[in-house]
Amino acid sequence: SSIKSLPKAEYKSIKDSVASFISRYNGIQYVAPSEDVMRLKFPKEWPEDIASSIYLSLHHERSGDVVVYPKEFHLYGTVPTTHGTPYRYDRHVPLIFYGANLTPQKIARLVSPASIAPTIASLLNIKKAQYFDTALSEVEESTLKR
Repeated sequence: SSIKSLPKAEYKSIKDSVASFISRYNGIQYVAPSEDVMRLKFPKEWPEDIASSIYLSLHHERSGDVVVYPKEFHLYGTVPTTHGTPYRYDRHVPLIFYGANLTPQKIARLVSPASIAPTIASLLNIKKAQYFDTALSEVEESTLKR
């Protein structure tokens, strides 16, 4: 029998109790029932950028019942990084485009991995589709200057 088969109020009470229990552990910063986060009901002490990152990381059908994130610069287990915490240092991953027709440059603004495919397609002169507005204009323009 699954815990999810319990009456809704009892199920919520168990999730709240689990979240409260986990939050007492050293090294844990953010804990909340996933259902609350998915409904944009964040604990008041969560900064907006952290709450947004945690919300965007959840999958409505596959995420667990409680979200748990470590304190900044704390790790789970022995893996040195997961790129799975809501902190800027862990979310930042360098993105490099390399090629003979590209002008060397550094783009300092935040970009999304969703920009990779549209940018490559644009560089290859593949017919533009609706999603091409996410291509990195700086990379596209660097090929026009040559």
